[in-house]
Amino acid sequence: MNNIERARMVGLTLTGLLLLAVACVYAQSAVWPVAALLGVGTIVCADAALNVQEKARELHAATHRDLATDWAEVQASVRAALADEMVFAPTSTTVHACPPDGSGLMPCCGRTPFELGALERLTEHGPAVTCPGTQEDDRA
Repeated sequence: MNNIERARMVGLTLTGLLLLAVACVYAQSAVWPVAALLGVGTIVCADAALNVQEKARELHAATHRDLATDWAEVQASVRAALADEMVFAPTSTTVHACPPDGSGLMPCCGRTPFELGALERLTEHGPAVTCPGTQEDDRA
């Protein structure tokens, strides 16, 4: 609930309490029609204050529900993108063997690691190598 809604509620509540006090004065004076009319005004003010509070809560809940829905959609799209990347990355990435100690050339294709493209990777684990062969085979 923001400050404007709080001010409306406080104003309506104070107006209702003032009407109730004046209604009590008229009731003590036995002026029943005026007292009854002021009593109805008190009820109207109380109902309006409750209505302002209810609308503020509905607005607050709707705003947070929309944010939660948007966040859930963002999470779902990120998960889908990550799942796509995990599925397609291994098939589109070439894995090369690391150069042995003392050598700057990869044993799988004879190139240096500096010649690799953005999607190409290096590994020390022999069975993970997916390089198709030497550099001359790639040019042919």
